[in-house]
Amino acid sequence: LFGVSIIMNRIFVILMMILFSGCVFAFDNEKDKSIRFEETPLKNADIHCDNDDDLLPERNDFELIDYSVMSNEQGERFALVTIKNKSSGQRFFVNNDLVALLGNCSRVLAHEFEPYRLNGGEQVTKQIYFGFQRYPIVKLLMDR
Repeated sequence: LFGVSIIMNRIFVILMMILFSGCVFAFDNEKDKSIRFEETPLKNADIHCDNDDDLLPERNDFELIDYSVMSNEQGERFALVTIKNKSSGQRFFVNNDLVALLGNCSRVLAHEFEPYRLNGGEQVTKQIYFGFQRYPIVKLLMDR
């Protein structure tokens, strides 16, 4: 009976260790998905890439007031943008109004999102998703 008790205690300890280690791995996995703000030292720089005419934002009546780029360890890229409708009339902000310039000089459109309606002169801050990208966003482009 004493031997069975020792075996049961060892099994209990092993099971608790497995359970605890599973929780730690799950916590680490969630931590990796956290979105963090990144520095954008080239945000206001005049950057000239070989493929500058490949992908341009659509002509629009929006002004990019400010933005911050964000990412997670898996390579998902986001931007928190503040835009303003420069027109006196209502306009719809859509994904092809904004292009991200990546660290390898390639460009990507924002993933499609529901068009956002802005009245004349209205300003809004919105999170924009650029998908999984190997290179960081170095600059956002809104005007041609």
